Amino acid sequence: MNTTKTITRQKQRGMAFSGFALVPETQILFIGAMACTRHRAQELSDLQKQGRLAFLCLDEVDFITGRYLSKIEEAITELVEVRHPGGIYLTAGCQAALLSTDWQLLIDKMEAQTGVPIRAHTGCHLCGVQHDAGAEDEDSVDSMVYDMLQKAEPSQEVSVNVLTTGELAADSELRQLLTGAGVERINLLRECKTFAQYQEMAKAHLNIICVEDGGEALGQRLQARLGIPYVVLGGVYGAEALERAYQAIGQALGVTLDTAACRAQLEEQLAQAKRACANDTVTVEGSLAVAKWLYEAGLPVTRVTAELSGENQDLQTWFAANAPAVKVEKAVRRQGGYGVGKPGYGEQGRDRGASGGRPEWAGRGHGEGGGKPEWAGHGHGEGGGKPEWAGRNRGEGGGRPEWAGRGHGEGGGRPEWAGRGHGEGGGRPGYGGHGGQRGTPTVQCGYTASAGLLRQLTNGNGGLYR
Repeated sequence: MNTTKTITRQKQRGMAFSGFALVPETQILFIGAMACTRHRAQELSDLQKQGRLAFLCLDEVDFITGRYLSKIEEAITELVEVRHPGGIYLTAGCQAALLSTDWQLLIDKMEAQTGVPIRAHTGCHLCGVQHDAGAEDEDSVDSMVYDMLQKAEPSQEVSVNVLTTGELAADSELRQLLTGAGVERINLLRECKTFAQYQEMAKAHLNIICVEDGGEALGQRLQARLGIPYVVLGGVYGAEALERAYQAIGQALGVTLDTAACRAQLEEQLAQAKRACANDTVTVEGSLAVAKWLYEAGLPVTRVTAELSGENQDLQTWFAANAPAVKVEKAVRRQGGYGVGKPGYGEQGRDRGASGGRPEWAGRGHGEGGGKPEWAGHGHGEGGGKPEWAGRNRGEGGGRPEWAGRGHGEGGGRPEWAGRGHGEGGGRPGYGGHGGQRGTPTVQCGYTASAGLLRQLTNGNGGLYR
């Protein structure tokens, strides 16, 4: 039976207010109407309890008269006098944007008065989130978290910054390669405990960009301001491209990174993927770069759905010139759970309840079920409740097999969504088995990330349909 397997690269989501809180000993000042505070209420409440966030709630008279500007100045002065922050991030509601507030003029005045660095986030007026991680927009939270760094002379010892808002595990590929080459000073935003320690990042010899989107823009921005060269590792796939990236890192630091074992594992994973797809075709969701890598590697890629924009125009042009048989389609956001959404979401997905959503969401046995993935049954192709009701050992419940808990067969969501210890918990990436609380995302790049994508084709994770 000829089948199509789907490989999905999950798009990173930008940080919200909590992203600014990663910069130690800084303050966040929320400026807006009282009604605006309902957005991301739990996150704001937690930050306020931690003493990291203050509210400046203004009324109509403040905005109409322009008095809001003097109130912002007073609030900044009070924050500096009472909390003595290393820096202040301003986040404002839409009212200030409608009034064409000159934030830079305000910042220059208050920095001169207080001696404290101040930045204003104007990318999203409601909840402070930039949806595209690493976006080129200078108001991206993922970029602004490095705006407090002050230019400094490089440190005497070789040091690098790994630019990501996630964590870099002790056994991660990148950390092991760097320490194995003798690079002991690895700076990571989440590991900075004080504002002074955060400032040490400005003394690094190299920035290794691990965000998947907009890495080039972030690297260029910091190089222009701090004079630190950079190498983009996030969003780089395939052995050849990764080898070039790691060689560039080694050359910049004057060391040699031993990537032989990592490359061998990726090549083996690629061979397994080719065998698994010998009689199939492959659809890639979410990344033209991934589709190009797989196509050049010899996998039978026939279609790719992704966001099409000027930023990836070069890849669109490449497919048109070198792989015209591959259908390049614009991803469409899914509306509901009845097969409406991105191209390739089930040939029967246009009928209510008939294999809606992605094809693999339908029951595998009888082809029944539809809509949300948890409605599909794994064992008999019927019903099945929420993903966390699925038990891997019994093959019961719903959703893809990998939505079962990794450890005991408990928990829902993809494997990385489950709690690391017992496979409990669920939700979006980074939500581990800790009572549903948001966990810490880990860095996913390098050979490990490429191998992980290939495993979607070899261990049942890839979408499979007629």
